[in-house]
Amino acid sequence: MGIDIEYLGTWCEMGGEKVQRWRPLFDNLTFCIGIKNTGSVVIDHYVWKQTIDLSSTKVKLLHPKLPSQLWRPFASRVLASVFVREVRVNGDRIEVANPVLNRVCDVVTLSTVSPGGIRPGETLIIGESRPYVDFLSEGVEAKGMETGKEARLDVVDREKGTVNLSVKELRVGPIAISDLKAQAVLRGKFKATHEVSIDDKVFGSGEVEWEYI
Repeated sequence: MGIDIEYLGTWCEMGGEKVQRWRPLFDNLTFCIGIKNTGSVVIDHYVWKQTIDLSSTKVKLLHPKLPSQLWRPFASRVLASVFVREVRVNGDRIEVANPVLNRVCDVVTLSTVSPGGIRPGETLIIGESRPYVDFLSEGVEAKGMETGKEARLDVVDREKGTVNLSVKELRVGPIAISDLKAQAVLRGKFKATHEVSIDDKVFGSGEVEWEYI
């Protein structure tokens, strides 16, 4: 049977309870990722990827000044964010990193697996806890790294959920926009898609709907 995985999903918790709605600039969240080894060999690594679609969020262009008919078609692209986690079982340690940004991530293991890998039938659940705005900032930065352009998120007004996004360069077809700055209000529902892969082969995927309040 070889390598096979059942993707158990990605969910968020606050205070030990699952949540689907939160205040993006205030709340601390624990992102949980679960997989089960349904194959016949030990699994010692996998990659999890999340892409967030915030296309329903209103974005106001601050710089440069462009006609709305040019700006609107790609406004949501400045809010695109990508989270990637590379998970490895090294002896009795679970090591997690963001390979895009080359950063080690501090996680807790919420299930028990055998030293050296996830054996057939075993389940691995990991949790990563931080202020949600830190996750969002990392996702924006990682999306910028993937495209080779610097991107940054700055909080403007926590109560209103307002953030500024700065992109060194945004290319849309033949048009390149330098030093782009936009403002968005993080409110409403949005979708996140996930996939789990090993050595670039996808073994599981899913989609969830969450809400900023």
